[in-house]
Formats: sequence, structure tokens, C-alpha cells
Amino acid sequence: MNSYRKVLEYIKLALRNIRGNLLRTILTCLIIGFGIMALVGIQTAIKSLGNQATALFSPLGANQINITNRQNEFETDDTRKPNPVISYEEATEFKQRLSFPGKVAITVTGPSFIEFRAGGEKTNPTYAMVGVDRDYFELNNQELSYGRNFTQNELFSGVNVCIAGSDTVAELFEGQDKEEVLGQSIIAMNQRYRIIGILKKSGEGFGNSSQNILVPISNIHRLYTTKYTNYNIKLGVATNDAITPAMAEARGVMRAVRDLRTIDEDNFAIKDQGAATDGLKDLLNQVTMGGLVIGIVTLTGAAIGLMNILLVSVSERIREIGISKAIGASVGNIRLQYFVEGMVISFIGGIIGIILGLLVGLLVAKLTNSVFQVPWDWVGIGMTICLFVGLISSIYPAIKASRLNPIEALRQN
Repeated sequence: MNSYRKVLEYIKLALRNIRGNLLRTILTCLIIGFGIMALVGIQTAIKSLGNQATALFSPLGANQINITNRQNEFETDDTRKPNPVISYEEATEFKQRLSFPGKVAITVTGPSFIEFRAGGEKTNPTYAMVGVDRDYFELNNQELSYGRNFTQNELFSGVNVCIAGSDTVAELFEGQDKEEVLGQSIIAMNQRYRIIGILKKSGEGFGNSSQNILVPISNIHRLYTTKYTNYNIKLGVATNDAITPAMAEARGVMRAVRDLRTIDEDNFAIKDQGAATDGLKDLLNQVTMGGLVIGIVTLTGAAIGLMNILLVSVSERIREIGISKAIGASVGNIRLQYFVEGMVISFIGGIIGIILGLLVGLLVAKLTNSVFQVPWDWVGIGMTICLFVGLISSIYPAIKASRLNPIEALRQN
């Protein structure tokens, strides 16, 4: 109890000394606060963005494999011959020959940056047509709010029917009931497509089909593709453990479809969908480390500033220290007094930094429409670092104050 009262008394003394050096203390607290703000703010923003990115990627599915003609969509390597595109015939043959349990969806991008027309209304020229099959919806987490999926006969014949995105319907059929829209037509590329379904509203970003119309893949193949058109294949399996054997079989089937010899290299790419999420996590971890470095550098400067304040405090309070020693204050008491003062200043700076950091994270969450979450682990780490900075910064001033000769100190004005 006596120890508790002693520490409480030292805290009161520290607050009184802080008021005596208010400007310097405020500046030091702000430096500490900015360090913690960088640490907590970046981590709060990363947590919010990370959750949004995970939700964004989750519809793509972790247990999925993409088969494309190249490893990177933005590949610019001119040192090697580009891989040939995956043709419609190769994609359909792959789907027929693959025996691994799972679902295979083939998609192709049709005319893009076009306008749709219906009933005298038209969209901006930013919309697109996408050719899909029946398994597209399940593997891309797309759902129908009204209507039905394509029939096998529609997919085989490539008739002009479509499933419209929610934004497309809202813009062309404003004010109409969704059920009334079914059976009406959308004109795209001077072709009339009868609406058989309407997609449920999806999130923005990857996998968003709100501004598309989906048509049978054979329709795109029949009307709009050339020998340079590339078809994408997506394979979905039941569990994550099935990814590796599925990739092995898919590679073998694709090599057979392309008539590759044993000595030939793959002229296509097979990518695990989960690798995108792993890459995103690696990027977020790098940003996390960057925020940690920024915070540590700033806090190092704050520690120097805090040590300077405490050294100045020792110089200004020499006589007070001498009186304390003369009436029985021990070396440990003097040191504890300065330790408490340094940690109180750091604690105040840490509280300021955490508040500012959370506000930064909240602002980022608002701007990116992500869910704001408090990184309690980093809040705890930030406060621990603050108290550690206060303790380290107080060591030299506390030792210097405790070693003052009380007789010499009392002679000081």
C-alpha cells in the first residue's frame, strides 16, 4: 500500500512538473503521438483494407484453379515467344476430357466498352458482354435474383438470350418491376438479346458483373471472336487438399489437348486462385513492417526529445533534489521520480497517438467503404513501446539526478 501511495505521489509530482514545462512537454508528447499514430494508423488501415480485400477475393474461391495462356496478364517479356491463345475448341475439349471431380467453367470476354439500348434508353459506353456456361455462376459466386440459368440447348445453339447485370437493368428499365423485365430485350452490337435472368447485385471490383450482360459462350464464339480470342478456364474442386492433384491432372490434360511432347515446355499457365490471396497478404505484411519502421524511427526521435526535457528538468530542479535528499530521500526515490515522470509523458503521448491513429484508420475505412476495425493487438504494442521509450529515456536523467551531491545541490540558486 505504501509503495502504491508513493507511486501515486510521484505521478502527481510528475504532472505538476509537466505543467511547469508545458510547451516542451506538449511538443514531446506530439512527437511520441505521431510515432504511435503512424504505427496504429497504418495497422488500423491495413486491418480494414485487409478484411475488405479478403471479402473481395473470397467470392473467387480459394479452392479454384485458373488455366490461361500466360502467367501474368500484364506480361511484357519480349525475349520469348508468347504462348498461343486458348481456343474455344481447346477449352471445350479440356472440359470434356478432364475426369478429376469438380466443376469447370469456360468464359470469354466479348465486346467491351459498348452501350446497351432498350425501350428508348441507353447506357454509357462502358458496359461489356461476357460469354459463360452454366458453371460460371457457382465458380464466380454469382446468383440470380430473378429468372433462370441458361439451358443446355441455349448453350449449344448460341441463341440470343442473356442474363443482365443489376446496373444494366436499373439503367435501361428504371421504375419497372424486375419480374416485368424478364422477356424484354436488350440491343447490344445491333443484336437483340432476350432477357431470361437478372443477376443479384454484386460488390464492386473483381468479379463484378453488374454492368455486363452474360450470354451463352457459343454466342460470343459464333458472332464476335477471332483466331486471337483467348478463352479462360476455371476449375473448382471440393477442398484445398485437392488443389495439388487437380493441378497435376489439369496440366496433363491441357498438354494432351495442345499436343505437346514430353520434351516441350508448357505453353499455358495454371495458377492456384489462393496464390492471389497469399500475394495480397505478403503485400500487407510488407506495408505493416513499413509502418513499424516509420513508427520506430519517429519514436526514436521522441525518445531523444524526452531525454532532453528530463535533463533540462534535472538542471532546473537541482536545489529541489538537494532538499529531497537532505530530508531523507534515497537514491532509489530520486530515480523512481524521474522514471515515473518519463513514463507519464510517454503515456500521454501514446494516448494522443492512438486516438489520432484510430481516426486515420476510420478515415481510410470511410474513403474505401471498408469495415472499420480496431487493431487491439497493435494498440497494446503501441502503448508498450511508449512506456518502454519513457523508461529508456528516463534512465540517464534519473541516474544523473540521483548522483547529485545534496550539499552542492543546496548551494544552487
